[in-house]
Amino acid sequence: MDIEKTDRRIGRTRSLLQNALMELVAEKGYYAVKIQDIIDRANVGRTTFYAHFESKQELFAAAHIHVMARPFSLDDVLAPEPPPTLLWQFQFALESRPLLLELAQGDDIAYFNRYMANCVAEKYEQDLRSTLPEKPDYIPFHILAHHLIQSQTAFVHWWLENALSTPPLEVARTYQRIRRAIVRDALNITA
Repeated sequence: MDIEKTDRRIGRTRSLLQNALMELVAEKGYYAVKIQDIIDRANVGRTTFYAHFESKQELFAAAHIHVMARPFSLDDVLAPEPPPTLLWQFQFALESRPLLLELAQGDDIAYFNRYMANCVAEKYEQDLRSTLPEKPDYIPFHILAHHLIQSQTAFVHWWLENALSTPPLEVARTYQRIRRAIVRDALNITA
């Protein structure tokens, strides 16, 4: 069988499942959705579901990974103003606030945060390694990458719970200053 055809079929099935979940979440809330609801909506079997995802939590995280897994650009991180991708992430978080607050009420938020942090940190680390060589006096790239994504996640949660009157652009500017300072110090950038 042709690999490209198989890959397209896998992508199509995963997309069907992700779309079914997101439609159902919009209709009745995250915690009310069961796997049976998802497979009924996507019109696939339970075996097909488990061939692609281990759980509803993994499916949900996979449906959202594109939000955080943007390319890590050292130029963007060191820029005085937040890049459009960072601003977009904060705007997306604001639009998703009801869902994020619902998730925070249950146990799945820990899984979601851990899954996202690991996937995005891996992407950030790869992007860092493709940009510059890791030196002994740098904070190790894997630690820096994990810190950046975990600090951004914590910052977003704090904002959505406590400082909602602050607009996304102002919040993105504040976070940009924080991450720029972290990266400059971690990589010994003085200019």
